Amino acid sequence: MFSASGIELSWFDVPLAHAELANSAGSPFNPGGAVVDVNILPRSMTALAKLPETTVGSTAMAHEGECASFASVYYNRIEREVRKTDASIARILGCAIAHELGHMLLRTSHHASSGIMIAKWERGDLLRAAKACWVSRRNRQTTCGPR
Repeated sequence: MFSASGIELSWFDVPLAHAELANSAGSPFNPGGAVVDVNILPRSMTALAKLPETTVGSTAMAHEGECASFASVYYNRIEREVRKTDASIARILGCAIAHELGHMLLRTSHHASSGIMIAKWERGDLLRAAKACWVSRRNRQTTCGPR
């Protein structure tokens, strides 16, 4: 999805604890490129966010239109949503990450009326995501990707 848009992604596995980070050989800094930080958080850290139970991710944005570089997705909530479908956790996690990256790239906290940028995914949306298809609720057009 991103490479088709001319965006190259590099993934870094960065430890959570500062002590682990100090001993880490890898560096998430990419000279010449934008750096965004998407954290996949466990249940213990999800509780600290104090967000509605239906929220599976969030992007830190000070003001509408400003550049955001930090987002979180809440793994236990994604697991819960996956139980409603036959989707893989990896597929729905990928969709949640893509959604949060969309907020960063679009520089908005607003949501679309259809597609991956909708505010709340319903069971049908999750089933389509399991097949790598997104349907516009407004005009029922389907966009599918490779499975």
